[in-house]
Amino acid sequence: MPAIVLSNHILDEIHKSVKISSRKTTKSIARTPSDLTGNDIESGPTAPLDDEDYGPDLPDDDEGRFFGGGVTQKETEILNYVDENTVNYQQNELFDSSWLRKLALKFEKKISMNAELRIKYENDPQKFMISEEELDVEIKAIGILSQHPTLYAEFVKLGCVSSLVSLLAHENTDIAISAIQIIGELIDEDAEAVQEDWNEIVDAMLKADLLELLVSNLMRFDEENDSDKHGVYYSLSVLESMASQATLAEKIGRETAVFKWILERIKRPEKTASQNKQYAAEVLVILLQTSSLNRKKICEIDGVNLLLELLATYRKRDPAKGTEEEEFMENLFDALVCVVD
Repeated sequence: MPAIVLSNHILDEIHKSVKISSRKTTKSIARTPSDLTGNDIESGPTAPLDDEDYGPDLPDDDEGRFFGGGVTQKETEILNYVDENTVNYQQNELFDSSWLRKLALKFEKKISMNAELRIKYENDPQKFMISEEELDVEIKAIGILSQHPTLYAEFVKLGCVSSLVSLLAHENTDIAISAIQIIGELIDEDAEAVQEDWNEIVDAMLKADLLELLVSNLMRFDEENDSDKHGVYYSLSVLESMASQATLAEKIGRETAVFKWILERIKRPEKTASQNKQYAAEVLVILLQTSSLNRKKICEIDGVNLLLELLATYRKRDPAKGTEEEEFMENLFDALVCVVD
């Protein structure tokens, strides 16, 4: 039987289906971001949606696609099959050291194969495209590990953390974005890792230059592209998770150009504040609230004047209630209060 090559869209849907089903087997009620905070800092916004505000109108349903969702009937059947069989798979699979070693071996093999084919067929992308799709599948498979954080220490010892972080430098930004997304899932508080396990995997990521690679990706992403737009969101999510620790918040401010990027991002003109613009302002607040050194640095790079300029636009008008722009304005004000205090 010939191999079936699925689109990135379908791969993402399968990844979501596996994670959702995995959560259903371990939790009776899924927690929402607002349930997790417990303080005045709200979690980041939902990921940017692929609606009419993001990209051109969808084509008419003349190729067996439905609801304008960009999914063929055949792809729908595949997703239905995955949805029906994932729960049984999750219940029967034994997530132990043996499972992790197999996962790690497949992951490392796909990285090596893709790297070799990219070198061998540098001028013929069609020759390494399938290896790239296979690598993306293995990256997303690591997301299941977030449901088993007790295995984080072994994952680090196997060397997979540095391999995962290294993919942020991949020539294909879609691969980098998938790696960033999975890193975010591994260190998100929803993974419920104990502090010791969380520290171990984060320390390994930092040793692999995660922060520098993360900020460099923020600078190379083009938000006119929907995929890159999601990449920015996932990157901010990783920064948010790390900035919850004061020492890491200071490290982020001290060793990266993240403040430069954030200030550039929040001053970028938009008809209405987008999710990523609002999220950038929110991460700025978190970085300032958790570190006095960060507050000092934002003053040194003239961030206070920028905050005042942006807030001045709301002197004569209030943003609509319950919008991204309202949250954006509130975050600007909170950031200014942090610096003044």
